[in-house]
Amino acid sequence: MKKLRFIILAAVIAVIASMLCACGEDKNKNSATQDHSIINTPAGTSGIDATPAPDGQPTVFEVPVDKLPDFKQIGYGDTFIFGKFEQDNDTSNGPEPLEWVVIGFDEGKILALTCYVIDNSTFNHTMWEASTWEKCDLRQNLNGQFFAQTFSDAEKELILETELTTAGKKTTDKVFLLSREEVESCFISEIDRATNATAYAISRGAYRMGDEGFSRWWLRSLYDKHRVDVVDEKGVIGPNYPFNGGGSVRPAIWISLG
Repeated sequence: MKKLRFIILAAVIAVIASMLCACGEDKNKNSATQDHSIINTPAGTSGIDATPAPDGQPTVFEVPVDKLPDFKQIGYGDTFIFGKFEQDNDTSNGPEPLEWVVIGFDEGKILALTCYVIDNSTFNHTMWEASTWEKCDLRQNLNGQFFAQTFSDAEKELILETELTTAGKKTTDKVFLLSREEVESCFISEIDRATNATAYAISRGAYRMGDEGFSRWWLRSLYDKHRVDVVDEKGVIGPNYPFNGGGSVRPAIWISLG
């Protein structure tokens, strides 16, 4: 009888031990998943995602007014630093100064475009409906999170609200994508439109033609009923589906000359 009791007790202990080991394994698996998630979406990343910034979200840096570029001395094709955005894909050192190129002028203001593709994103998450510039996700994100986090308060004061007409719809934007017509009028040749992607944009899935090749970038104009214009890796304007991740982001802004 004593021997039977010992066998039963040993069996119970073995079952309890196996349950505890199983719990420990599940806990470790969950921890690994959480760590992986944190690595891929680190706190403070200033990329363009599907969540617009809350109203009044503070800028994470400041630029003294006397350190702003002298836009009155800038000509067509000149580059300048304005704002900060993650580019080297190392979020531990913070966002990097963002470089822009002047591509146009109009009464007391300049049109500037980022020198490089700075992020990768769909134009809109839905397959067909609401995939016009007026209603797309990318417009909301550029004028929400991107604007709030990329520019200092002094820089924001210089960025003008711009009335745009796209596919027959009027919008007012501070940050926007170029249209087909603007690209054709602002660039001398197709090859001038071609540009590289930053390390951060590549990590987000930006398409490149070869390892060192140019990237595609979204325009806000429609190619046809279901597709949006993109500038391809050769600088040629062609179509892309709005939910396709093969288009990347190259924002534009109008800046006051003061």
